[in-house]
Amino acid sequence: MASLPETCSDVMEQMKCAICLDLLKEPKILQCLHTFCKLCLQSTVENGQIICPLCRKPTAVSDTGVETLPSNFLYSRLMEIVEVNNSNCTQEILLNCENCDEKSKSKYFCFDCQNFMCESCRNVHNMLKAIRESHRMQKIESFNEKDLNDFLDRSVYCYLHTREDLKFFCETCDISICRDCAIWNHRTHHYKNIKDAALKEKEEIKSLLQLAEGKALLLHTERETFESKVTRIKNEMDKAAEKIKSAYEVFRQSICQHEQVMIDKLSQKKELFLKDAESERLTFLAKLNKQSDCFQSSRDILESDCWGRVMKVKNNLKKELTENATLEVHQLAPQLPFNSIQYVPSKELLNLLGDLGRISVSSTDPNQCTVEGNGIVVGNVGEKQSITITTRDSAGQVCYSAIDRLSVEIRSSVCEHEIIEPAIEDFENGTYTVTYIPTFVGGYDIKVSIIDEEFGNSPFHVPVDFRPLFIFGGPFGANQRFRKPSGVSANSEGQTAVADFDKNSVQIFDKEGNFLKEITQYFRGGKASKLEGPAGVAFDSVGNLVVVEQAKDRLLVINLHDWNLVRRFGRTGSANGEFDNPSGISVDYADRIIVSDTNNDRIQVFSSDGKLLLKFGDEGEEKLDSPYYALYHSDRFFVSDTENHCIKVFNNQGEFLYKFGLEGSELGAFNHPSGLAVYQVDMILVCDYHNDRLQLFKLDGTFVLSFGRMGNALGQLSWPEDVTVLHDGTVIVCECENRRLQVFK
Repeated sequence: MASLPETCSDVMEQMKCAICLDLLKEPKILQCLHTFCKLCLQSTVENGQIICPLCRKPTAVSDTGVETLPSNFLYSRLMEIVEVNNSNCTQEILLNCENCDEKSKSKYFCFDCQNFMCESCRNVHNMLKAIRESHRMQKIESFNEKDLNDFLDRSVYCYLHTREDLKFFCETCDISICRDCAIWNHRTHHYKNIKDAALKEKEEIKSLLQLAEGKALLLHTERETFESKVTRIKNEMDKAAEKIKSAYEVFRQSICQHEQVMIDKLSQKKELFLKDAESERLTFLAKLNKQSDCFQSSRDILESDCWGRVMKVKNNLKKELTENATLEVHQLAPQLPFNSIQYVPSKELLNLLGDLGRISVSSTDPNQCTVEGNGIVVGNVGEKQSITITTRDSAGQVCYSAIDRLSVEIRSSVCEHEIIEPAIEDFENGTYTVTYIPTFVGGYDIKVSIIDEEFGNSPFHVPVDFRPLFIFGGPFGANQRFRKPSGVSANSEGQTAVADFDKNSVQIFDKEGNFLKEITQYFRGGKASKLEGPAGVAFDSVGNLVVVEQAKDRLLVINLHDWNLVRRFGRTGSANGEFDNPSGISVDYADRIIVSDTNNDRIQVFSSDGKLLLKFGDEGEEKLDSPYYALYHSDRFFVSDTENHCIKVFNNQGEFLYKFGLEGSELGAFNHPSGLAVYQVDMILVCDYHNDRLQLFKLDGTFVLSFGRMGNALGQLSWPEDVTVLHDGTVIVCECENRRLQVFK
């Protein structure tokens, strides 16, 4: 354990004033928690404030000067120890005994009396046995770290009553006071025990410290982010330098290559030109020589007296002279292949050389950039959504740089393969508009990044729910067409068939809900038969309508064009191929007919010609209880096990695989599930009958979303019994209680 001299020497350097560079005298604390001498601070007051010499943070000073600044009691106490232990100090500045008037040097300290004592006073102090045995007396030069800490924790004296300990804290004046102050100066104020006040303050300081440390952690993270950015930008600069060199090398090579090609071409042209020019020159000289000969011959004839010779050559001379006399000069002059030749650089090259490249910087701070618009709040299938992105610098001011690389990734939160490619419009002023069209319910995660760094609040989750479009049929509708609609199905053309149990009919509508026709009977061999209690409908691949005639426990396959019966099979019973109150029906891609044999607690699968292929669900631990609907998708049978309040899944052979859902009204639970439909390839829609809603699940049973609630307004449902999905994702729900169909998208 360190001795007092060692401890003092360690702290003395810390107890020097940064202004006068001497030991602190009457130490005062600034708002920034730095400590200086009182007199030193007094000389730095300017315009009612002190600028800290160390951190430059201002501290306001009242009219009374630095006197009102808080004293640093910790440094004052340390100074007491230093003064007592400092053997080099003069007698005048040494701490004197606090028990006598002899001004003797203090050598001891009593931790119980809280007094410094000289040798004599210490002897008197120890004369009483009770005091000697109970008080803790320690020689100052023998102080260790524990003694020093205990000394620093001793009571602080009142600044008015210098020998009185501070025992209370006045909440009215926000000041520590002694007993005398409490009696005389603060008797009408609110004050409490100083320990209780200090404990409360310590708790607040502790909380603030935790918050501050949390901020410090954030600042540390910011520093790391800053350093990471510095490194990234430095690397970008290095890469930019490499690109400059690489681009220059490409340009240089291209220019050098162009130079050589142009020189070669010019050399070829020069060689041809000189050859042609020489040939033209020789021809011209020959013409001149011939002309000169003609002129000389003519002169000779003119000087000759031989008349016979004149008459002999006159015709040839006259002809040649006539030709020369009438000859145009330009016809006689030599002709060159061209009159001028120059090198003309392309305008594109000149433009390129005028701006080969530039050094661009970006002040954009991804953490300050903003993303706004309904496109990050909520989406609707098939409707264009818009987002506005504004790039900002670290101060939050709008900025723009051509090198900002904005990236927007929009991915379905329920289907990992569903990715939307957005349209991004850059206004080159720091503002971007991003548009996209959701094609999938369940929601999208939108990740926005710029300069390859993701925004601070990215990704954004945008919920996309089913949106009600319109209603048709029902007692509250204009047509009032239905009495008890119980089954619905749609074909590839978007036509919808609705089975009405009480009306003994199947009605056909187009995808806009317009009535097309109603089937109340079918023909067999020219003889008409009435439909009785149709409960479910489905279309096969050739457009025939398959109807569950529940009242007679059988299935009908009807040609929609002439209403002739194509096939009829099934009868009442529990044997293979027989039915007891069949309900939902579906047809898979192979034209297999899948029937929920409700009261027989099983599913039966038939070929298109009515041959039984498979039955399952009526045996084993996961036995079905009143199944309402079954469909085949992705090599699995999905069955709404109505009385067990769940969806059960079976393989190709009808062997149980897994189930999802339980009885209840919370999300993902069921109260008598009924109709099913495949939505967007890898999800299943479930009619939650008595919960008056539909729920969407992934094929593995993961809940996606729920829509609808009890009521008869648009978007509300009452006893949804069956559902079908068109090729464009439109959902048509058959509501038994509301006697209508409702369309969602």
